[in-house]
Amino acid sequence: MNGPPATGRGRGLFLPIDAGAFAAIAILVLAGCVPERGGWDVDALATSAPELAGTAADRLGDMLPFPSLDARLAGEAIALVACRFPGSRPVRLRGSGPGWPAEWARAAVEAVDRRVPGVELVLVDDAAEEVDIEIQSVGEDEGAAPAGLGDTLSECDVSAAGGSDSGVRGRLTHAQIRMRRVRPDLLGRMQPARAEEWVGALMHELGHALGFNGHAATGDSIVVVDESRLRRAGRRALEGRGDVDATLAALYRLKPGRVLGVRPARGGASVWIEALRANDRRQRESGIARVATLASTGDREARIVWRYADGSQWVIRFPDWASELRSGADLSAVPDRATRSLIRAQTGRTGSALE
Repeated sequence: MNGPPATGRGRGLFLPIDAGAFAAIAILVLAGCVPERGGWDVDALATSAPELAGTAADRLGDMLPFPSLDARLAGEAIALVACRFPGSRPVRLRGSGPGWPAEWARAAVEAVDRRVPGVELVLVDDAAEEVDIEIQSVGEDEGAAPAGLGDTLSECDVSAAGGSDSGVRGRLTHAQIRMRRVRPDLLGRMQPARAEEWVGALMHELGHALGFNGHAATGDSIVVVDESRLRRAGRRALEGRGDVDATLAALYRLKPGRVLGVRPARGGASVWIEALRANDRRQRESGIARVATLASTGDREARIVWRYADGSQWVIRFPDWASELRSGADLSAVPDRATRSLIRAQTGRTGSALE
């Protein structure tokens, strides 16, 4: 399960599920009432995106988009962006770490490669080769290990697209997956993961690494949080089988950087956003280029990092990204602690306006 940037990662897969929550989900599914929950207008996208015509039913509308402040929009609007690998070359992956199950990993990667038309996944062994997705096997006793079997953090270039394009680049630049070989049982005891569990979990994390943040509410996509479906996907992968994933296939039909919607900033968030933009103007006027604009999105929050040639970086967080998107609320935004100090030092302002 992909986790929130900046504050750690979300809960991993294959954790015990609260019975009440499970019952509520089951009622919704049985009633056929499972609305999209990504917080953006998927119907408007379907109408305006001819490349999606004729695709099978998918849950693309459950995807949490990446934020961007660089789309050419009026005011302090925040763009909601679809990010993916561009598909112009293979996506390279490498795994390493204690107990790395090479054959299981290869089965998962090959299965996802079959499931997602429009992108080619290649697992490499050379430790010196540059890769797009790193998969790290972590030990049971490592403090930084995921809570369940896996978690993922992806970064996307959300800088403005060149020329007259009003959008953003929207290209994934790198992803990191952490995987464990053990999982908690219903009593919280750590047990070795079976092959189909681990393979299904890695397939799930690869779905996040390919750009789908959040989780599909229902269906057969590998980005659902449904252990039985993922175990079945893992078994099929180990058998060399697998069907096209309609949800991820829909994402890879879209142009990278497709703006899915726009949301206004909430109240005081505009003050922080304008402070970042003012610093960006000062940097350009001083001849200091912005060398990277990277967004990441987790289960709860999102963030954008602006990095400059002088080594400085400015970070703005969207602490309630998922819940505010889904509720239709204006979006909260705050700088991280270091950026807040930089803003105060540059502006000489303190008090409620910068709290």
